[in-house]
Amino acid sequence: MPLTQECRVHGLRRCPRLWQTLATALSIAVLTGIAGCEPEVGNDPVPAFMEFDTATGRIPEPTIAAVSQTTGMLDFAPLGFIVPKGIGACLEATDWPSVAECEFFQYLETLDGYPTLSSMRAPATATLDMASITYEGNVDDTLVVLENGFSKVTAADGLLVSVNPDDNYVYIDNPNGWEVGTQYVGALRGYDNGVETTDGTRVIASVIYNLLKREDSLLDCSLDAEDPPFYNLDAVVDEHCMYYELVHEMYAPLIPDPDVLHATTVGLLLSLESLRQGYKGEDGFSGMWDVTASDLGGNMPKDEVAVAWAWPTHSQTTVEVQPVLGMVPIIEGNNVLRLPFKGTIDASTLISFQGNGDVATVYFLNATVLAEVLAGSGSIVDALPVFNTTLEGKEIVITADVPLIDGDQYIIMLAAKAEGDGRPDDFGIFDGPPGEVGSRPIVPSPLTVYLRSRGALVDADGNTLVSKMDSPTAVEAEEGRQQMAALLDADLFGTLTHGIIRENVVYVYAFDYTAP
Repeated sequence: MPLTQECRVHGLRRCPRLWQTLATALSIAVLTGIAGCEPEVGNDPVPAFMEFDTATGRIPEPTIAAVSQTTGMLDFAPLGFIVPKGIGACLEATDWPSVAECEFFQYLETLDGYPTLSSMRAPATATLDMASITYEGNVDDTLVVLENGFSKVTAADGLLVSVNPDDNYVYIDNPNGWEVGTQYVGALRGYDNGVETTDGTRVIASVIYNLLKREDSLLDCSLDAEDPPFYNLDAVVDEHCMYYELVHEMYAPLIPDPDVLHATTVGLLLSLESLRQGYKGEDGFSGMWDVTASDLGGNMPKDEVAVAWAWPTHSQTTVEVQPVLGMVPIIEGNNVLRLPFKGTIDASTLISFQGNGDVATVYFLNATVLAEVLAGSGSIVDALPVFNTTLEGKEIVITADVPLIDGDQYIIMLAAKAEGDGRPDDFGIFDGPPGEVGSRPIVPSPLTVYLRSRGALVDADGNTLVSKMDSPTAVEAEEGRQQMAALLDADLFGTLTHGIIRENVVYVYAFDYTAP
């Protein structure tokens, strides 16, 4: 069935500038049903739908759309986030909501995928009924999470699923963290056999997803049009095609320069077509719809999919920290701490800090005594426990020479090379021998990035200033961030560590020790 003009219009939801102009038309389309795009909604109550709105940021997350096809690294510019480059650049970035938010996106753009402690989430126009969300590994499940396209992650694996009525997001978390270097897919079944809202209303796909389910090219409207080569940024866009004419017309009031207008129209259509082809599958590889419909996938044909999205985790090594998930150092006896990690680590790059002037990558400090030293009392020697660091399987093991002091607070910190830090290229903890082709510095997990931030995580009223943290969590993390700031900004610490900067900190955890 040929694509109707309504479908062509509303497929442009993906464009932030156009979305505000098209919002009213979209609402009308959803209310009346869109002929030729998806199954009819008939005379049933107006359905809810899973959202995809880049103007407000309400899209399924994380998203593979932020992975650059050129560099393989995360790049949020195509999604409308221009991240400033350079250490300290966020302090001058007035167009960002906060320094902490800006620095977090700087961190993300150093990765070739998303953090292993990312939450999957997808927004809806109404609150979904948790009872309708099933993920037991059955053929009729309404939620499917796939690892590398065929291995299901289910309730039996500890998958945590929740619905937040305040923002109408479905949240999906793995209490064990996701694996490094892995591709994940999330899909929710809608329509007659799918999820429902809390008032019993069925849920359908957004108009952008209806467009992504089409078989025909978005660049050429002729009846014999063929798909352009996959991800071909030089593909020819037919200026007489309805898609081109419509986008061109909608952008015209915003962009008076005809050359810029043409380039913008072409860029949008190319981006949307690449996404459509990725879902369809091209050049002999399976697309999103093949994966969700397969027996090993979700047994979810595309006509039943309300939303589906893919995202990769980064392949770099990381030492995760997230106290609410129990991801903290394992204390063994009265002097041993074990830090589990994901990936690989070159043992030769684990260099214990002894305060003797040598460059180190592993720091273990008595924070209680160090605070006294920074206040003008106490002994710096007592603040620096003597310890050694070893590698045992998938754990970094810190062993102090003497028992830890009951009631004192301790800080563990790991350091790695950061771009622009002015340090030698072989500085820090690596996943392989420094200097060897393919060896890379290890990277932090999200909480470490927030704790090392130069900017506050909450405002004066306790409201969060970062998009990935709610206010209560941000208030708690801000206390730790201020403690870390006092340490990182201290001249004494800079002298002892040869000028370690925030971007060098790839793991930090403070804890009060209680003797067994």
